[in-house]
Amino acid sequence: MNAQSDDGERLEDYAVDVRKLRGVHQEVVAKKTEIEALIAMEQNLGPLEAINPAAMERLKAHVDQLLEQWEKEKTEDGRAVTGSVAFNKLAQEHFDLEQKILDAQDEQVEEATEHPFEHPLR
Repeated sequence: MNAQSDDGERLEDYAVDVRKLRGVHQEVVAKKTEIEALIAMEQNLGPLEAINPAAMERLKAHVDQLLEQWEKEKTEDGRAVTGSVAFNKLAQEHFDLEQKILDAQDEQVEEATEHPFEHPLR
């Protein structure tokens, strides 16, 4: 095999992985929307569809802050001091989905940087 076909195979492998990650990314986006809807309900802002664009941007920024704070505070079992039970559950699910993406990216980097002689032929 020449270098061009090796690169082509490697890129093809990434394309397959990207497709797998796309579904997980869509799940992350959906979970975050679910969290935004929960926070909007908890703050009596109404349904997401009825929130004006400026208020929606503030809500999104607030949710980002809440998720960051949750991640810093959470214990091994996924519980944090702040937030409702519903928020903690959704935040853990969001975190788990993001972990899947990070783990897959780490795996891609590891596979792409493997030396060809480190592993026997497959």
